[in-house]
Amino acid sequence: MASTPFLEHVASHVLEHHDPRSITVVLPSQRAAKRFLKTYARLRGGQPGWLPKTDTLNGLLRKSTGITPISSMEALARLYMAHLEVPQADGTKAERGGFANFLLWGRLALQDFNELDQYDCDVNQVFTNLYDIRVLEHWDIEQADTFPESRQRYLDQYLRLNPLYHRFHESMSADGVGTGGAIARKASKSGRTEDFGHVILAGMSALTPAEMGYLKRLRDARRLTVFADGDEAYVQRGWEAGEFILEQQKHLDIQPLSQRLSTAPPRLKFVGCSTGIFECQYVREALHGILANGESLDDTVVVVPDGKQLSMLMQSLDLGDEPVNITMGLSWSETSVAGFFEHVFRMIMQTGSSWKHDDIRSLLCHPVAKTLGGKNLPNQAAAFLGKLAKKHWVWVGQEELAELEGELVKGMLQELSELRLSAPNEFLLALETWCGRMQQRLDGLGEDSDPWMRASWQPLVEAVSICARFQEKHAVFESTRDVRDLVFQVLNQERISLHGEPESGLQIMGIIETRAIDFKRVIVLDCNEGTLPKSSRVDSFIPSDLRYEIGLPNRHKKEAIYAYYLYRLMNRAEEVILVYRKDDTENEPSRYLKQLEEAFTPGGKHMEIEHVSLEARLPEKRPEIPPIDWTDFAMTQAQKWAQKGMSPSALMTLTQCPRNFYYKYLMQMREPDAVEETMTSSQFGSVVHHVFEKGLESALNRPVTVEDLQRISDHLNGLLDQAITRWYNPKLMQIGENRIMRQLAEETAQALIKQEIKELKAGKIRTLRGLELDLKASFEFPNPVGEFTLFGVTDRVDVEDGHPVMIDYKTGKVEAKDVVLKAEGWEEQLSSGKHPKPLQLLVYAAIALRGLSAAGVPLDEGEEPDPNHPGVRAGIRSGRRASHGLLSLKLGKVEEITPEHAQAFLEWVAQQLEALYLGEVAMQHNEDSRFCPYCVVLDPKQSYF
Repeated sequence: MASTPFLEHVASHVLEHHDPRSITVVLPSQRAAKRFLKTYARLRGGQPGWLPKTDTLNGLLRKSTGITPISSMEALARLYMAHLEVPQADGTKAERGGFANFLLWGRLALQDFNELDQYDCDVNQVFTNLYDIRVLEHWDIEQADTFPESRQRYLDQYLRLNPLYHRFHESMSADGVGTGGAIARKASKSGRTEDFGHVILAGMSALTPAEMGYLKRLRDARRLTVFADGDEAYVQRGWEAGEFILEQQKHLDIQPLSQRLSTAPPRLKFVGCSTGIFECQYVREALHGILANGESLDDTVVVVPDGKQLSMLMQSLDLGDEPVNITMGLSWSETSVAGFFEHVFRMIMQTGSSWKHDDIRSLLCHPVAKTLGGKNLPNQAAAFLGKLAKKHWVWVGQEELAELEGELVKGMLQELSELRLSAPNEFLLALETWCGRMQQRLDGLGEDSDPWMRASWQPLVEAVSICARFQEKHAVFESTRDVRDLVFQVLNQERISLHGEPESGLQIMGIIETRAIDFKRVIVLDCNEGTLPKSSRVDSFIPSDLRYEIGLPNRHKKEAIYAYYLYRLMNRAEEVILVYRKDDTENEPSRYLKQLEEAFTPGGKHMEIEHVSLEARLPEKRPEIPPIDWTDFAMTQAQKWAQKGMSPSALMTLTQCPRNFYYKYLMQMREPDAVEETMTSSQFGSVVHHVFEKGLESALNRPVTVEDLQRISDHLNGLLDQAITRWYNPKLMQIGENRIMRQLAEETAQALIKQEIKELKAGKIRTLRGLELDLKASFEFPNPVGEFTLFGVTDRVDVEDGHPVMIDYKTGKVEAKDVVLKAEGWEEQLSSGKHPKPLQLLVYAAIALRGLSAAGVPLDEGEEPDPNHPGVRAGIRSGRRASHGLLSLKLGKVEEITPEHAQAFLEWVAQQLEALYLGEVAMQHNEDSRFCPYCVVLDPKQSYF
């Protein structure tokens, strides 16, 4: 059954009983005031006439006293100055620490001072009692006459609270400003009552004694009418939702309350969801259902008691062109600007003159930086970061910046470098200029930029500007960190709103914003303890027993207000949906759900409640992922790859995981370059290879001697320095893990040198024919294979016992069994994808038999290979198994790879290509392959440990 909305009821009373020019209607919020005026104008039927004045209670109190309210930041600055002026117990003004130290307790003191004023407490008596309580807590019968110095300093802090309160209020009074509590206390004693005509107080709930004191003065002057937004069903003794209105009824004449809940209560639905995401998804589906029935969302509200859910809810809603009016705002700390500004502060507060590469990358990838940089920033940033990676610049200073391109990136970093100032005055001036410049850029983008970003940057500009004025006036900051701490303390309490049309479309509101406003359909999220009601420890210098004695609000009073906010939403609603997380192990469903279901009986009857439970479905069997289709494009890419040159690692990838091969070699997907702060395993190997390449250059085309190897050992440090300069950033090698890596590289090289010296002394004779030798050879097979090319780089080519020997250095551990294949059926072993080292060595051997003579000399162009070639050997020298010598590739027990072996291997390669070209190889992930960077996320191996 429809019921007259509360504001319409108030507006009707004004129309019937008062001249609107002599009326001031006091409402809980400016939003409620706007809706009241629209309702009043609508009830006049479009006829011209005067509108009554509207105000909030805080505004009314301010006007009655003539005191200008001050912001929390201004109050903190004044309290800090008073703190510096109040003497200690002995009359001295000793050093107190500074603004950063003051912030640790200043906000708490400010909160207590304001509360003592709101509750009209005897401040002198409260602080005397507080000091006595703290003395008794630290009293010791054995030290009854004195306290240790440290304990006395602690007690002195409480002794100074009383003079600090009075000095703080003297400072405000001298300038005609005050906190909300100070204004309310003044109004209750001497606030003017004749300036506002007749006052109609509508929809106020919890009133403090100071506020009530002023209202009593209006009552005594016969200038007050009170409308309480409540229903008799819960404004009863024992119901926390109605205790505030009951308290008002003791002191004020209140107009009759609604009785609608006892005759036509709303439909109630409790919806239990397994997660917060499901809550938001339920809301989306419920709203879609309303629209599907042809109904409007204009009289529907979604209440979010905790702003943490707002972002998720906004992302979940998909209402097309339906208007959505979000009035509760988004917490500034949850905006992208907050994260960006935090990152900027971290960068400008770093010591030194260089930027950390991680910080630069995070800055350039941040959404705010991308917006400020414009469409050209991504390409410039990619080139900039690529060069950092290539040069391994972990720290980027002016020297490095001079070498880099990209004016946008360099300009952005230069602007930040101008903020690296230690003096607070200079820093604030530079920061204020920078923030204003960024605001202008965002405004210049207009509709092309994110409106939330523009809206959340404005409070930042204002906060920094206020800080700059404070510093100029009070000199409260001693460092840039002081500035940062205060700016974030203030901004973290801000909420960012995009102002929409409050009468149109779906309304999304915080629960406190719903006061005095009625909706037909109400959906409340997060109906769990801890959120509804919001429970938190009362932070105060005043202990709970003393708070109770002097009438300050306790936890119960603070939680009871949430009960009122929820119950009053039912006053005139037709449907109320309360959504809660049923599987929240920390916060059980709100007590209000149990009250409504079992204890609340308007008109003597229980309310009818529909229960709905939503859970995530259990995961079904993992779906089969079909292979990638083999297309003409893939065929063309594969032929190009084979003709250009196939490396051993590419062939191994094809056998290990075709899907990974498809992404990596046919689609040519690559991971982006990144700056490495520590030497990688590949760089470590390259350094060791470089040592032997440069160290043995003088021994080319002659037998290697002990002296050659001893010379490498004697000059190893210099060779290592050269290698590191080529493959890594030498500036990073003297600290941390890199220092250990350099020592390991030295020990690995010495172990390999020591083993080879031992072999030469034992009578081995080997002629050095090549170092870091590029191997490449093309082969022709019948269609569909055609021509293909193999290539590789062997670290060293020796000739020993009449055979060329292809040597590969491995810095890791390699065992002899790792380079052995069966004498028969070794082709099947290669096809399994589990023998990468034999495959690599067979590639080297096949190329060598095509391109090298038995003496290890490259064949002339056009020269045919010797069909009677005695064969080659290929092996690995392992840095971690140096004492094992050369680990030769073996087919069975045979070490020499003959032309026949090579031909068999080439035929195996041709078979792999033929199967690939004909689409016989399924481009599907191999579950036994654990290290596929691209396809494993699409089809992960089932492994739980």
